[in-house]
Amino acid sequence: MSKSALSEHVSALTDAGVVGVSNSPADKRARRTALTDVGRESFDAYLRRLEAIVRAARG
Repeated sequence: MSKSALSEHVSALTDAGVVGVSNSPADKRARRTALTDVGRESFDAYLRRLEAIVRAARG
């Protein structure tokens, strides 16, 4: 993935409130990304749904 494509994806996720972006204290050129509370809830819901699909597939 190119840097510009990654930047577009991170911007979209930030705009949606799923991730937060901050400056890295260790490296002025770097940025840190982390899930927000909304992002964590969404990811946890995704995992629960995925686990349900796997359980159903196993019978």
